[in-house]
Amino acid sequence: VLEMSAAGTEGEDGLDISLSAATAALEAALAASERGQNYTRRDFVHAFLAVTYAYAGQLDKAHETVDAGLRLAEETGSKEGAALCLQAKGRIGALQGDIAAAERRLRAAADQFASLGHTAGARRCLEQLARLRDANVDLPSSSG
Repeated sequence: VLEMSAAGTEGEDGLDISLSAATAALEAALAASERGQNYTRRDFVHAFLAVTYAYAGQLDKAHETVDAGLRLAEETGSKEGAALCLQAKGRIGALQGDIAAAERRLRAAADQFASLGHTAGARRCLEQLARLRDANVDLPSSSG
C-alpha cells in the first residue's frame, strides 16, 4: 500500500489510498493498540507508519517511530518485527539519501528475514536493494 500511495497508483483490487489516508489509518491502529495494551504486531505498525512519515517528509517523526518499533520488537522478542523495522530504517535512509546506511540496513533485514525462513520478506528487501542500486549506478558493490 505504501509503495502504491507514494507512486500515486491504484492497487490490483481497485483500491486507491493516499499517503495521508494510509498515515491516518496507521496512526489510528497504533493508538488502538496502545489503548488496548496489545503488543501483537505493534512493531509492524510502527515500521509501516515510519515509512509513511518518511514519504511525507517528516523524517524526525519517521526515525522516532521506527526506533520505537525496533525497541518494542527487541523487548518482546519479535525477530520478524525487528527485521521489518530494519527494512523500514533502510527505506528511510534511502529517502534521506544515506545510501550506504540504507544498503546496510536492507541487507541486515534480508538476512534476518532469511534466517526466519521468511523468503517473501527477504525477497522484498533484496528487490528494494536492487532498486536502490539501479537508482545509484555509481554505488560500489559490497561483494567485491
